[in-house]
Amino acid sequence: MYKVGIFSSENSDQHLMEIMNKNGYESVIIQDEQRLKDLDVLLLERKKDKDFAQIIEYIVQKKKYNIPFIWIISSTLPEQERNLYLRLGVNGIINRTDSMKEVIFTLDNNMETKLLNDNKESTLNHDKVKNKKTKLLVKERTNSIQFEGEEEIFLTKKEFTLFWNLYKNPNKPISYKELKKLLWGDDKTEDIYRVANVLFLLRKKLPPQYQDMLRTIRGVGYMLVL
Repeated sequence: MYKVGIFSSENSDQHLMEIMNKNGYESVIIQDEQRLKDLDVLLLERKKDKDFAQIIEYIVQKKKYNIPFIWIISSTLPEQERNLYLRLGVNGIINRTDSMKEVIFTLDNNMETKLLNDNKESTLNHDKVKNKKTKLLVKERTNSIQFEGEEEIFLTKKEFTLFWNLYKNPNKPISYKELKKLLWGDDKTEDIYRVANVLFLLRKKLPPQYQDMLRTIRGVGYMLVL
């Protein structure tokens, strides 16, 4: 889930926060510099003249905190001010509307591009399945995975959680108990054999030539072989 920081000098930040959460983004209100850490996106709403200095300060911090995307949200901006923001490195100016649909469309399109680029860097090889490099694209935003030349596979939330944690720890067994906690928290009413059921359903969704990637390590747990 991508983390979005929101700055606004008025109560509209709560409205924007609700929209972000509703559309699958984690959001946080930016009240000081410390909250700029670990952001994927920073949205800066320019409504009043007094916002200008604070917005400039946050933009300048982009490199320090390695924030990939920054957008300004405003209904009206003088051309000179728009150009200044763009010269300082913001990704664009988004027109403010009550529905904030343009904000969501902009984020969705750019996050999808980021996801594709990130996965290019983490392309996985699976020579045991095919005698060539096989690309695996893992899409956290849509809870789906896709092998090169295959259709996109949409997973349930629990199936994706299981796959994602195995994917982040390739060739390393993860215990039944650890996976159970990842799927159901500390709920003691859930049996660890429920994990086996989730893995069974997940494996069935994979193309036959890739099902062997999910290995059962008897007495230990499960492992994704890459």
